[in-house]
Amino acid sequence: MLVIAASMLLVAGVVFVSSTSAPSSALRGVRTTAHKNAFFLGITITFVDAKSKAEFIELFMPYARFVAANEPTTISYELCQSDKNELQLFVNERYVSKDAYLNIHRKTNEFQVFREKLALMSDVSCFIIFLNFYLLFL
Repeated sequence: MLVIAASMLLVAGVVFVSSTSAPSSALRGVRTTAHKNAFFLGITITFVDAKSKAEFIELFMPYARFVAANEPTTISYELCQSDKNELQLFVNERYVSKDAYLNIHRKTNEFQVFREKLALMSDVSCFIIFLNFYLLFL
């Protein structure tokens, strides 16, 4: 994950429903979120070749549009390109709560179809994937 933290990520996907509130005096100058229990999922994906990456993007983008249109508890669902590695993408997911992620996002039929198609790609070793989960700290 250090490589991702050191790399600038270029957003190539969908961002939506981002809301902020005014910072408190203790946090003046620090952006805070209106979603105090926000849940984040960061997924780093490194592909074996450009063809596999293109196939993933083709699979991801329609699903991202579905999420944007149908999941009001999903704050953002972004696909980012590493500026250091052409074969590396990062999926940045943000939900109003962990419960929204587990019991709304993951329960849709579209999620199940997306996961099944993704599993077919992983069966032929098209990519390496790392998942990181976070709860809002501030």
